[in-house]
Amino acid sequence: MSKKILVFSMTMLLVGAFTVTALAQKVISVQYGEPWKPIFESAIEEFEKTTGAKVDRMLIPYGVVFVEKMTLDLAAGAAGDVIMVDGSMIADTVEAGYIRELDGYVKDWADWDQYYPAFQAMGSYKGHVYGIVLETAANAILWYWKPNFEKAGIPMPWKPKDWDEVLETAERIKERVPGVEYALYIPMGSKWGEGATCCGIYSQILGADTSAGDRNRLWNYTTEKWIGSSPAIERALNFYREIFFVRKLSPTDAMYAP
Repeated sequence: MSKKILVFSMTMLLVGAFTVTALAQKVISVQYGEPWKPIFESAIEEFEKTTGAKVDRMLIPYGVVFVEKMTLDLAAGAAGDVIMVDGSMIADTVEAGYIRELDGYVKDWADWDQYYPAFQAMGSYKGHVYGIVLETAANAILWYWKPNFEKAGIPMPWKPKDWDEVLETAERIKERVPGVEYALYIPMGSKWGEGATCCGIYSQILGADTSAGDRNRLWNYTTEKWIGSSPAIERALNFYREIFFVRKLSPTDAMYAP
């Protein structure tokens, strides 16, 4: 699941620690990607108006690899005071000492209780808060094209019970609907970048077993060790094998950069 999170770099001037008068003498840098420009511009304008502080906007434009740019800036000490990162970067940036703990800050922040515990956990690492969720997304969703389902004689609404039924339905569409060479599309390959993992294989692993004992995870939160092999991982990989190699329901060449 993709999660955009606001974190404070080691140079962040904690807003709660300053009076409005003090903030008026401060310049705070905020770094974010261009897709989120409208959200940030609105928030920055309100912040400057309310506090009198000045905000240095550090926009990462379209065409720049966001994660790569942010990683390099953090390593060089050139990142903003407040930065937007994907939730997948939290652990690495904490271990590298790039971002600061926010436990004391959120404790005194009235709005923190408005976040669901799961959202609070998204910006946390090893029991401490390092980021505040700006947005998230629901990735494990099956979308289907009704006209092709109707042409294949598949009853609506479509409610598959398991992965086998998903595969069988895709095969039926491929066989019965003219012009459909590939009937199922799941993110994988280098062209998808983070989507190949968070929106692709990891979503399959999450759906391959129960969450009890971290059985459908890649990280065991009790032992604090990576899970390199499990029934859930094997099921997910076999699902990919069926899609791309056995039943040939999705293309492979289009998934990789030249």
